[in-house]
Amino acid sequence: MAGRGGYQPPAHPAPVSGVGKNSRRTDGGPVQVIRNLPDAQYGENKQFLNEQRSAPLAAGPAALVPPPSPGGSTPPPGPDLAAMAPDLNAPSARPGEPVTHGAALGPGAGPAALNLPNPQVQQAQSAADYLRQLAASSNNSAIAYLAANAQGRY
Repeated sequence: MAGRGGYQPPAHPAPVSGVGKNSRRTDGGPVQVIRNLPDAQYGENKQFLNEQRSAPLAAGPAALVPPPSPGGSTPPPGPDLAAMAPDLNAPSARPGEPVTHGAALGPGAGPAALNLPNPQVQQAQSAADYLRQLAASSNNSAIAYLAANAQGRY
C-alpha cells in the first residue's frame, strides 16, 4: 500500500556535486585531485598536469580506465624539429653573397632582387577596379553588386 500523500523525501538521498573546481564525484569512484605548481617555470606546469593525469587512480568500486585511442594504437610521432633546424655553425651555403642581399641597405642587391610586387602600384588601384576584377573572376552576385555600386563612387 502506498504511504502518505504528497512529497516524501528519500531515506538515503544521492549526494549533489558542486560546480567547477568544487565538483566531486557522486558515483563513489576514486577522486583524482589535479593541482597546479605554484612557482612553475615555462612548460613545467603542463608537464606536471600531464603526469598527474597519467598516474593510475586508486582502485575503487568504479575505477575508471582511460578509453583506448581510436584505431587501438598510439598516434604517429610528429616531425623531428631538431633534425629540421639549420646548423648555425655550418659554413655558408652562399659564401659570395652578403647578408644584406635583398635589403634596402648595405651591400648586395636591393629589394628588387626579391621579385616582390610593387606596393605603390597595388595601392594606386582603386577599390572599384579591385571589385570589378574580383567580380569578373568569381560568380558571386554580391561582389558584382558591390562592384556596380562602387563604379560611380570612386
